[in-house]
Amino acid sequence: AATVQLHGAAHQMYPLMTIPADFAGRQIAVGLYNPGVGNGDVTVRLVPPASGGTVTYPSWARMTTVGGLPAIQTSLAGDNRYHGKWVRLLVTLPPDYAGGQWQIAWDSTAAPAATTLMTTTATLIGKPVQLITG
Repeated sequence: AATVQLHGAAHQMYPLMTIPADFAGRQIAVGLYNPGVGNGDVTVRLVPPASGGTVTYPSWARMTTVGGLPAIQTSLAGDNRYHGKWVRLLVTLPPDYAGGQWQIAWDSTAAPAATTLMTTTATLIGKPVQLITG
């Protein structure tokens, strides 16, 4: 797990994870704890690298679009719907995935307070990688 301090402008990109090409065709479970807390309206979405990948958002999440792309509406008029809660996402990497850095896009009607924190996790799904061969 890693904790991201969300600070800066109302529209910001934060580095989330770097996934190497070795994981092409695999799935990653991503957890966001306390996502998108802020004043006003806030959306959060994952942004894949140029080599692609898709994100599946939970069916129960309050969704919207930002620039035509799906995003979680984490706060509407300051209601902070997911404050103190986990939101679990699924990242699917294409078979020709070439690796790269994934980011979190934060879009809001106001910049986040300097004390705003979000915890993230990422777990490879499926057969574990064998570290030692015998």
